[in-house]
Amino acid sequence: MNTNNTTANTSTFPDSWDDLWKLDQPLLFDFEAFLTSDLIAARRNQISTIGVIRHTTGSVSTIASTCLVLHILRSHRGLSTTYHRLVFGLSIADIMSSFTNALGSTMAPKEMNYFIPGAKGNMMTCTANGFLVAVGIIAANLYNCSICLYYLAIIRYNKKDEYIRNKLEPWFHGISIIIPLVVGFVFMAMKGYNAYGSACFLRQNDPPHCIGGYESGETPEGFSIPCRRGDGGENPTLYLVTAMVGFGSTLIVTPTVIVGTMLLMYRSVSKIEQRMQNYGVNALRLNARSGGGNRGENAETNSARSATDQGIMSRVKRSVLMCMIPRCLHRDDQPPTSRSNRATSQKRAILHMAAGYALAWTFVFLPFMVPFFLRQSYELNILAACLTPLQGLFNFLVFMSPKVRSAKQPRKGENLTWRQAFIKAYMSRGERRRMGRNLNSRNTRTSIRVSLQHVQRSLKSLLSRARSTRETRSNESNAFTTNQHQSSNPEQNSAPADKAIVQSSSA
Repeated sequence: MNTNNTTANTSTFPDSWDDLWKLDQPLLFDFEAFLTSDLIAARRNQISTIGVIRHTTGSVSTIASTCLVLHILRSHRGLSTTYHRLVFGLSIADIMSSFTNALGSTMAPKEMNYFIPGAKGNMMTCTANGFLVAVGIIAANLYNCSICLYYLAIIRYNKKDEYIRNKLEPWFHGISIIIPLVVGFVFMAMKGYNAYGSACFLRQNDPPHCIGGYESGETPEGFSIPCRRGDGGENPTLYLVTAMVGFGSTLIVTPTVIVGTMLLMYRSVSKIEQRMQNYGVNALRLNARSGGGNRGENAETNSARSATDQGIMSRVKRSVLMCMIPRCLHRDDQPPTSRSNRATSQKRAILHMAAGYALAWTFVFLPFMVPFFLRQSYELNILAACLTPLQGLFNFLVFMSPKVRSAKQPRKGENLTWRQAFIKAYMSRGERRRMGRNLNSRNTRTSIRVSLQHVQRSLKSLLSRARSTRETRSNESNAFTTNQHQSSNPEQNSAPADKAIVQSSSA
């Protein structure tokens, strides 16, 4: 094709990438001119920029989530608490989605390399990439909901650890794992994962070479992937229901649960503070009004009421305010403070932890949600590439923030900087678990070794008993055979007796 025709053909291409799909004739007729046009060059630059950003942010998030998983596993408590198990599941889900973002466009089919820079994979790698992204994103959203419901059950409904562990936690993990896997496998069976931008996602295959007259299932010459692949044409009802469950959990269920639980928790803590303040005012009023002839009776009644109210309020403070905070916030080396100051700081820590995970989700998924309701733009895609893969980093900062603040508090002989406090908090293994509960994670190997020694000793004792029993039985059997042999020969048995009689008579 000569230069004049190329120049003439490039002038017929639209100025916008979205308007390119409005062409009536197939683009393959002028495909060489399209590859040399400014439109495809600008699109390649945009995809390359977004891919580099996703590669960087995905790598950072993967490293942060991995560090959080290792910190939880090496701590004294390990996975023995519901809070640690929920954060562990959230981190694993983030690793799945962030790692695929770190891989960038290398998993996209290499036949899309003309508009996706760095595409070196095939349809299988693209499907695996899309499956991990879909499962990781949906699971991360559901685990965020589970963490908010976990805090709500403790703060508002005053549920104990045993109730949460036995009644609620199986639902938390079951819903957060089963639903993403079902959605992921259904879309995999329906071939719903295709190249989109710098990654593979839940989109139908609609590249530029399928423009103009190609129907669903047709494959243009020189390519191997059918056009409109993954549009749900074989079973549109199942495709629609699965899409509603997958995207609904991200766009509707998760924000509703987070906002609702945050409002309920804030209202519950505010009521507790107000009751505590009203209790102090009422006590002063009752003491001021006590007098007259029945002064002693009023004093006794008021003292009994105050004792009862004090017991109730102490139980409320201990169960609602103190028990819900993660164990990382309780430290034995904290300076002593008054009960009111300690209760106030614990309330603030509760709200900070709950709000921290809520804000982390908002920063991550708000740029991801906006293009579904508004028109996509290059700026929104850049913002989503910068924030959406960083959930692992935000969760790591929220999880470590109370520990770092506790380590930063000035103590005798040390005044740490924020960097030193962060290193100390991360390297710390937390409090040891109390005796009578599960085994200490630090002494797991020791306990296993001791158990093996006990088993070895018991086996040795059983073997020694078996040997002694065998020897006893053999001796008994030998004695029994000897007796039978003697009883079978009465003449030999009577000979010594006759000799004894003769000797006695001769004497």
